[in-house]
Amino acid sequence: MRNEQTETFNKLDETSTTGIIVSKMRRDNHTGCLTRRGEGKPWIARWMHNGKIYTKSTRTTDKAAAKKILQTLTAPFQHKDKLDVLQALHDVTQILAKSVAKPELAITELWTTYEAKQQWADKSEASKRNYERMIHKLEDWAKRHGCRYVSDFTNEKALAYLKELAEQIGIVTYNNHLTQYKLVWRTLIEAKAYNIDTDTWSGKGCEALTDNQNQSAAREPFTPAEIKAILSNADNDMRLLTLTSLFTGMRLEDCATLKWENLDMQHKRLAVKTQKRGTVVRMEIAEELFTALEDAKKTANGEYVNERNAKSGNLGERFGAILDKCDIKRNSQDDKGRTHILRSFHSLRHTHASAYYAEGASMSDVARRIGDTEKTAAKYVHHGYSYTLTGELTDAVRAALGRELRKVA
Repeated sequence: MRNEQTETFNKLDETSTTGIIVSKMRRDNHTGCLTRRGEGKPWIARWMHNGKIYTKSTRTTDKAAAKKILQTLTAPFQHKDKLDVLQALHDVTQILAKSVAKPELAITELWTTYEAKQQWADKSEASKRNYERMIHKLEDWAKRHGCRYVSDFTNEKALAYLKELAEQIGIVTYNNHLTQYKLVWRTLIEAKAYNIDTDTWSGKGCEALTDNQNQSAAREPFTPAEIKAILSNADNDMRLLTLTSLFTGMRLEDCATLKWENLDMQHKRLAVKTQKRGTVVRMEIAEELFTALEDAKKTANGEYVNERNAKSGNLGERFGAILDKCDIKRNSQDDKGRTHILRSFHSLRHTHASAYYAEGASMSDVARRIGDTEKTAAKYVHHGYSYTLTGELTDAVRAALGRELRKVA
């Protein structure tokens, strides 16, 4: 029996069924190496045993993931005994055959596949839209970072994505995103229909944040000079988004998905049901925002005030890039090396609440204005902030947009 197995091993190049290509080579190299046929192409594992070169596509463009596959493929050849090599190679063959039998799931099909499973607890349309935005945000990021398939989105990629995410949103929203991503991966793994066997979100660094790790309260409002710089460096889409949040205090998701039906342009009023709390905020539309909305109306061709913003998954990143361009400090580190967000798009909500309070509004007025509780509103109000919406901030907006400054009596 042993002789038969040894003979089978010697004829491996003739009987291979794993997709491993074999050719001759001078020296053994049991650790192997990675090669590829061009930028953006999958990595190819390459190693040598008994003067033969073995090559196998890893089917991933992520080098860290490819290295792990290479280690798995070359592990059998570390044995000195041929029979041990044959047995170990047989085990690897089973692993590879099982993997090959499952189709890849394109990263762009992540939401549609998950939607069909209907695994989330809250089946309301509002929750469904919220989950869809979360997952599209991940899809967009993954595509920009070279992930063609879900299997390409490794733990290393997840950590990089979470790092950027933590700089854009608060703790609660961050943890909601993370919980949803974990549920998506768990659902797909349990389905056993695709080449997804590893929970990308189970590694170190994928835990929920706490107040000690990333404090929403650490955010600071923007000064008039910073508002002017932001608007001066923003494109039309981001400028409208910035003005909407500055003069309403609404969160990013509510600003991005603002619809014409929410606006009474004749009486210059808006009424929006917030996505996070479900409360309805009503207010008069500030003159500077109204002018921007009138301009947007001229080219509008859909239900959203800005169709591109409503469908984009990287608005937070784009706003962060504007802050970098303006040399506006986004993060700080404490004495323990922990990162705290200083400014992001959410800082516009802080700016609005603080400026509205500075105009003489009570805390209950601020809470009603932004659709939150008084306790939460108190976190948005920075008591040392003396600029007002109708004063210095309006001047900053007009200066950035080349409009006539208000007259001071």
